[in-house]
Amino acid sequence: MVAGYTISVFTSLHSSDWRWIEPETQHQVRWLFHYAKPQSLLERLITRPNLSRITGVFRCVKQAMRERADLVVVQCQRDAFWAAIAMRLLGAKMPLIAYAFHFDGLPTGLRFRVMKWAYSRVQRFAVYSEFERHQYSHYFGIPLERFEFVRWAIRASEPDMENEPPKFSGTYICAVGKDGRDYPTLVKAIAQMPDLNFVTVSYPYNLAGVTIPANLTALYQIPMTDAMNIVKHCQFMVMPLEAEDTACGLMTLFWAMLCRKACISTRSVSVEEYLPANYETPRVEAGDVQGWVEAIRTMSQDEALRHRCGEVGEKFVTEECSYDVALKGCLEMFRKEGVDVRYEPVLPQIKSAVM
Repeated sequence: MVAGYTISVFTSLHSSDWRWIEPETQHQVRWLFHYAKPQSLLERLITRPNLSRITGVFRCVKQAMRERADLVVVQCQRDAFWAAIAMRLLGAKMPLIAYAFHFDGLPTGLRFRVMKWAYSRVQRFAVYSEFERHQYSHYFGIPLERFEFVRWAIRASEPDMENEPPKFSGTYICAVGKDGRDYPTLVKAIAQMPDLNFVTVSYPYNLAGVTIPANLTALYQIPMTDAMNIVKHCQFMVMPLEAEDTACGLMTLFWAMLCRKACISTRSVSVEEYLPANYETPRVEAGDVQGWVEAIRTMSQDEALRHRCGEVGEKFVTEECSYDVALKGCLEMFRKEGVDVRYEPVLPQIKSAVM
């Protein structure tokens, strides 16, 4: 079968072996992939702004124009910003789709004004929650119907660490992630529970100026496989977020669910969309130290609750947030822009990256 559509893709989030949904659509789509890989000394030297991202985006759009591509797709809010500018400057007419559109913190000032202008060129935005649909539509003044809720997804085989021994011995509670996190509040709670052991995986700035108590092991920027190992072997996970409107933590939550681990989270509008009705873990108000102490105590003392939440979470994430569900949502968004691509199931051993 000859591919009927051409789609040009740019990503700064993945390495050059990333092929997104090509395996499931390869007979219908000719994919043109571009990456933010430096191709000159200048691109290696200039990282603020990221010159390799900017030049990569322009290469993506130029090839899309040469090859008469049906769509240009980019993979995050920064890529979308530069792609929109490139398409304006080069006069590209095909639709632009911004996948994985997400902000840890909304832009302000001049940055906001320039982004608002740029994003008006984007035809479709794929976001991971209904909350973000409404938030970004209102904030950037873009019609709500241009924002599509496509569930975050991960293959059920990831994380796959069946034979990996634990990195830490004994019983511990973990917190993993860096974006939108409120570790200072969590650490204050940890200090009040010296009989429990904790492991955090974050970046140095998350705990800057924070005194680390003796019962906390703080790790920074470790390999993802090690972080997943820590989740797999923990008693349960905690996810302290900065505020109720913080739209972060879904990947971490999914790791916990796939590992059948309960996860206590700050009460967050977007996270709630990924917690099934019978997921009974406590929710903690933002900044509530005593709330964290009580929630952690409750979970640490209730093995049956941890087990129930682990089972419910695994069932939800494998059925409602499967890779296939997200893929079909992505293809539906393509169809709205005139690219009618059908899902082609592939053999299980063929794996794509997180959607």
